[in-house]
Amino acid sequence: MKQTIAFLICSFVFACTPEIKPRKSDLSDINLVIQTNSKIDSVWISNIGQTESFYLPFKDTIKVNFKGKINDLYNIAFYTENGRKVNQLWLNGNYVIVNGKLNDKIEIDSVINSDLYYKSINFSKNYRDLIQNKTDSAAIDQFLFENISQNIQSPFSFAVANTFVHRNQNNKAKIGKLFDILSTQSDTLKNHLISIHQKIENILEINFLNIGDYTFANIDNQPSTINMEKSKTYLLDFWFVNCPPCIRDHKLISKKLDLLEEKKVELIGISTDQNHSDWKEYLKKQNYNWKNYREIDSLKRVTRDMAIWSFPTYLLLKSNGEIKARYNSFRDFEKTLE
Repeated sequence: MKQTIAFLICSFVFACTPEIKPRKSDLSDINLVIQTNSKIDSVWISNIGQTESFYLPFKDTIKVNFKGKINDLYNIAFYTENGRKVNQLWLNGNYVIVNGKLNDKIEIDSVINSDLYYKSINFSKNYRDLIQNKTDSAAIDQFLFENISQNIQSPFSFAVANTFVHRNQNNKAKIGKLFDILSTQSDTLKNHLISIHQKIENILEINFLNIGDYTFANIDNQPSTINMEKSKTYLLDFWFVNCPPCIRDHKLISKKLDLLEEKKVELIGISTDQNHSDWKEYLKKQNYNWKNYREIDSLKRVTRDMAIWSFPTYLLLKSNGEIKARYNSFRDFEKTLE
């Protein structure tokens, strides 16, 4: 999970309702044709980086023209009497028509003139099937590489590549192969908001982290540094309060503290929360008493230097700062102790 960016391939509910097809001469870049009985105040549409963002009054057909080419992940939100209803859609093409309904949630019936929408749906389903069928890792990696190559000129390639990195982040040979594939992308795409290039380069090139070079806030909101003892291994847990996977991991971690002590692994939580009170209240309420620090807003931030934007992320360090491994769940780390 990311704190600033919700980086998801969504699953949608399909219904058998007639498609509404406006005349081509009436179409804009993206056209939302929404049926609803809800009272809607306004609609927000933007690309994922929000470099182009529109707040519009609600109509049966909502039309938006973008300056850039339609080839991105788009936010769509309806502000209703029952709150904000949000969805994200991968879209590409010209004169894209999104047919759907708005009830308790946004339901997509069909998307016309955008093959990327259906590619994202099929990728999610096929990947889930491979996992559920316990397909061997080599076949899954090949499936991911094929999808990355097929979508190499689209930001969607980063969504697939991120899945590959999560699976293989401690295998530099595989990450190097991924780097070679992505290196053919244009500089514009490499600099996209959700680009994974920096993270891949970080994994390949950075082998040490001197955590003592960074200043954090302690539980009393005082500047503090982290010092490591030579006799221990350290597991750094990067997280934030409103991160459901992080919270699930913390419940598991609280039951595994004796195991960590037995293995001489010291857990250190590093939160990216900027609201000190919320962070402190969460730790106190849950009685999580292992070492916890909060990253402060400064030019030198460990999450920026280590290209950490998916949460939780765990770094396993030797006392000299050598990075032994990376994980995206505590359970993946725990498996190495069994």
